[in-house]
Amino acid sequence: MLEKGLLAPDALKVRRFELLFEAMDIKQSAAEFSAVYLDCLAGCSELIDGAHEMLDALRSNYQMAVLTNGLRAVQRARLSCSAIREHISEIVISDEIGFAKPAPEFFEAAFARLGNPPKREVLMIGDNWISDIQGAFHYGLDTCWFNPCRQPRPDNLAITLEIASLPELTKWLP
Repeated sequence: MLEKGLLAPDALKVRRFELLFEAMDIKQSAAEFSAVYLDCLAGCSELIDGAHEMLDALRSNYQMAVLTNGLRAVQRARLSCSAIREHISEIVISDEIGFAKPAPEFFEAAFARLGNPPKREVLMIGDNWISDIQGAFHYGLDTCWFNPCRQPRPDNLAITLEIASLPELTKWLP
């Protein structure tokens, strides 16, 4: 619903738990649960296997940014306590810019924050087919689908690369 622009990030924080609690017939305040959940989530910064090594290998040749539909309070806190924070030059958060991926406005705002690099010099790496891959593809970017479960491609987009593990990226990028 967020990706389709049908739900604002602030509403999402509570609505997802309202739906869950309704489905499971749980009598609990979704708003209270959401607040606790977000506090816990903000303190987590576990990395995907190979992430730190990949970023170490690529940082001398590339500027790296995080583009996320996550919530500002969660994402900024997570990055600040993450082992990869020194590798990230910018974090673009839908909650801050008012647009969510896959909207072209999200990518326009991200590009502005990154100094408007030429699109041909940008590779969007993402795990969400709709928000990351379709959004970036339709914006005119090369795409790398991080697909660790090797799911079938949902449609026939001509993506640039598909990887199942992050170290594969260092073999492809110089």
